[in-house]
Amino acid sequence: MMPAVTQSPVTESSLADAAWFIRLSGLEPVAGGAESHIFVRPGKPSQLIKVHHDRHIEALASSRAIKNRIRRWRGIGPHKTFLRQNRAYLEATLRAAELDRAPPLAHLRGVLLTDLGLGVVVQKIRDRSGEMAPTLFQLARDGRIDDEIIAALTLFARELSTFRIIGNDLNAGNLVYETRHARARIVLIEGYGSRNLIPLRRWSKRINDRSLSRRLEKLANSVGLTWNARDWSFSA
Repeated sequence: MMPAVTQSPVTESSLADAAWFIRLSGLEPVAGGAESHIFVRPGKPSQLIKVHHDRHIEALASSRAIKNRIRRWRGIGPHKTFLRQNRAYLEATLRAAELDRAPPLAHLRGVLLTDLGLGVVVQKIRDRSGEMAPTLFQLARDGRIDDEIIAALTLFARELSTFRIIGNDLNAGNLVYETRHARARIVLIEGYGSRNLIPLRRWSKRINDRSLSRRLEKLANSVGLTWNARDWSFSA
C-alpha cells in the first residue's frame, strides 16, 4: 500500500514560491479596455498581464443570455475571450511554421494567478526606445499616420488573410504599431478568434476574407483612410 501523501495547504506564499502567483494590487494599470485592466508584469517589463475587471465579471454573472449561462455552468465565463484567442493563436503559430514568418499577432505567454484574478500574460509591443508602442488610434489622434504606417497597415491586412486570422474587433485601439528590433509592423493585440457555434470563417477562407474586408473598411474610415478591397490595400 502506498503511503498517504500529506498535502500542505495552498497559500499565497506557496504559490509565489512556485512562480504561479503575482500581486498586482497597488500597481497602476498601463492600459485598459472594455473587459480588462493591463499591468506591466513585475520583474519582466517585456511582458504585460491582462486581468478582467470586476464590472465585466459582474455583467457576465447577471446576464440571462443562454450562452453566458452555459459559460457560467462550465466555469469559463470571464475567460471565454482568452480561450477563443488561445485557439486562434495556436492555429496562427502552426501556419507560421509553414510560411516561415511571424503572424501579425502579439505573443500569448500563458496564464498566472494574481490577487486580482486570473491573469493572461502577453507580449509587450514596444517602439524603438523600448517603451509601449502606440495604438493606431493614438497615431490617428495625433495626426501621425504617414506613408510608412499606411504600408504597414496594408501588409497587416494581407497577413490577416494569409494567416486566416478571424478578426472580430479590428478597431484602431486593438492595433499596435511595433518599431522594435529594426522592423515596423502592425500587430493585433485583441479581438480575434472564432466565436460562432458554426465556425464558417474557420472553415472557409473566402468567407473570412469577405468578413475581414468589411471590418478593414470600417477601420479605414475610423482613422481617415480608404480601404481598397480589390487589391487589399489602404491609402490616404
